[in-house]
Amino acid sequence: SARYQMARLFEQGNDTENAIKQYEFLLKYAFDRDPDVYVKLATLYKNAGRLRDAERVLSKGTRILATNPSIYRLYREVQGGS
Repeated sequence: SARYQMARLFEQGNDTENAIKQYEFLLKYAFDRDPDVYVKLATLYKNAGRLRDAERVLSKGTRILATNPSIYRLYREVQGGS
């Protein structure tokens, strides 16, 4: 929870790099908890032009949280842009 809050604060403060680090930590150690983490991290990657990284995160998200429509929607969008 603290990592998620830190990531949100960094994101709101436009500190993309630190937000990405916090979200990456959450994916590594709490990967099955919150689908929003996948969407937020992939969106940060996408906005930074890191489409491959965004696709990788969303691919993992579709495997772990197979019924989440937000992850699938963004995954299709990223795949269309790469």
